Amino acid sequence: MVRIKAKPFPKEDDPKIQKIKNAIKENKDRRMHIRYMVIYHLLQGYLNKDIASMENLCEHTVGIYINNTPD
Repeated sequence: MVRIKAKPFPKEDDPKIQKIKNAIKENKDRRMHIRYMVIYHLLQGYLNKDIASMENLCEHTVGIYINNTPD
């Protein structure tokens, strides 16, 4: 079995991470909070499979959340 290495963790002062953190803080909707957390974990370098288990989601759902996110 081949395991793909995850990206190295970016620094916390990365503008994309700061943008997601601010969106998480300002958000009141639970569904959007989960989507933001998926993107936050992705930016930290986790694989879709790992994100799915952390957020108790299907891998397919994680992939959809990631693909539907604007850059």
